[in-house]
Formats: sequence, C-alpha cells, structure tokens
Amino acid sequence: AGAAAGIMNRTPVNEAAGLLRSMPAARRDEILGRMHRTRQVQVGLVLRQPSMSVGAWMDSAAAPSRTSSPVGDVKKRLVETPVSYSRVYVIDDTLAYAGSVPVSAVLAADDNVPLERIYEPGGPRLRAGTEIAQAISDSGWQSHDQLPVVDRTGKFVGAIRYSILRSALTKLEKQPLEAARPPGAS
Repeated sequence: AGAAAGIMNRTPVNEAAGLLRSMPAARRDEILGRMHRTRQVQVGLVLRQPSMSVGAWMDSAAAPSRTSSPVGDVKKRLVETPVSYSRVYVIDDTLAYAGSVPVSAVLAADDNVPLERIYEPGGPRLRAGTEIAQAISDSGWQSHDQLPVVDRTGKFVGAIRYSILRSALTKLEKQPLEAARPPGAS
C-alpha cells in the first residue's frame, strides 16, 4: 500500500480517485490512509461524489486565489505549482466562487495590484452534484474549455475540463449499471 500511496500522491486527483474507486473498499481505505494528508482530502472529496456527477470527475486540487490577494502572490503560487488551467479561479472571503481571470492577465499585471482589480466577476460554473449528461450541454462550454465547480452553497470545490467530462460520459455509458454506482453503495 505504501508504493501505491506514493503513486497516488503524484497522480492527478481525478485520475487517482478513478483508480481508487475501482478497488475493493478495504484496499482503497488502506491506500488513502497512507497518502499525504492534503491529497487524502482532495481525493476523498472526489470519491464522495456520485460517479455520474461532475464532482466525481473534477480536479479538487485546482487551488483558487482570494479577491484580496496581490497579483504578486498569485504569480508566486503559479511558479510553485504546475499551471494546468488557463484561468485563475477567484474566491471571496467566505470561500464562495467570485469569478476568474486569465493567467495571461495575471502575468501582465503589476505585482502590487489586488486580484479584485483584474478578475472577471461571475461567469459560468457547474455544481458538483450536476449529472454529467446535463453538464455536457451547459452553455459555459461555448466560451470555456474548463469550468469551475461549486458545491450547493456556491463554495469553490474544484475545476473540470470539457475533455474530462466528455471522456467520463463515454466511460460511464460503456459500464454496466453495477459499476456506475457511487463508491460505498451496496
């Protein structure tokens, strides 16, 4: 389980959750228990979502920035973590999704400018509980290749790419009903 946990710590969150979801519960719990705490939380959040939902396939490691953050701090975070999205997601002080800003705009802005001066408020988003088949037809995909994911209270919980959603729908359509059950369901 130690080697498996090490591999899962380096695997993208949605992929790690998918691999763990296919294992017997005892083995899944053993591997999760040996993973880094932060990664346990990220993967656990995805595993708790019904397999037919956006939340089951999202990237819960997509870290947002607060509206009050100086652009310089956001740039430092982008240097320290791999940039996997073309937008920086922005949250308010209550952790609710507030909007986004293109990474290119962050890079072009002065370091002392607060993010609240350059981000675009609102914008499309998906709820974690939305069924994949419904999310595929969301109008947000017309102008974005990735969308933020929020919980039922509007708090940011992750992000998802259209290509991942499309792939998930294809995989789930090919699986028998038994395999499409949420983790832990009997």
